[in-house]
Order: sequence, then structure tokens, then C-alpha cells
Amino acid sequence: GLLEVGSIAKRMLTFGHEMAEKAVIEKELQVGRDVQARMLPDKRYQTEYWKWRAIYHSAEALAGDWFDIREVEFKDGRKLLAVCLADVTGHGVGSSLSTSVICSHWSLWCAQLGQQDFPADKEEREKILVTASFKF
Repeated sequence: GLLEVGSIAKRMLTFGHEMAEKAVIEKELQVGRDVQARMLPDKRYQTEYWKWRAIYHSAEALAGDWFDIREVEFKDGRKLLAVCLADVTGHGVGSSLSTSVICSHWSLWCAQLGQQDFPADKEEREKILVTASFKF
């Protein structure tokens, strides 16, 4: 009888540990989801010139998909609608972390772009706006 009670107690303790580990993992995933949600733009946004709506549904709890839409104002007052789409291969924490790096670079690039005058030459505009070389 004592062995059976001990065995049941051991299984209950093991079950308790497993549930505690799952709770910690779920809490960490929720933190990751919250961070990822903060990297995305508002689902509804409107400026004087632009209006957009966005929907984002991740296939997994954390993913490597990301987008941003911004209105960048140049030094000379001209404005540009800038869009970035990213799809890091895979799902999960690794892809999500890689996406956060892209998000950071994009933010810096937009800030740097806004410190310039809008390029008058069409080829220079295409070079700056299409390549987005992320030189800092």
C-alpha cells in the first residue's frame, strides 16, 4: 500500500512539475507574441494623404513575417509612403528574433531617409528607395 501511495505521489509531483514548465513556456510565448505585435503598425492608420488598413494572422505562436507602413517626411517637406515586407524562413522564436532585427534596421533607415532632401533625379530616387541598403 505504501509503495502504491508513493508511486501516485511521485506521478502527481511529476505532473505538477510538467504543468509548471508548460506555464512558464506559455508565459514566455505570450511575451514573444506581445513583442511581435508591438513591432507591427496600427491596423488602421490615416494621414493627410494616405489611409490604410492591415490584417496580420501568424501561422504559429511566433513567426518571421512582418510588415510596416510609414509616411516618411523629407527635410524639404515632401512626404513618401514607405512600405516594408519581411518573411524570414521558418517559424518560432528564431524567425521572430530575426524579424526584430529587420524591424530595427527599417526604423533606422526611415529615420535616416527623413533627414535628407527628396532626390530630384529619378534614378537617385529609385536607387535610394528600392535598394534600402541599410548603411548606417
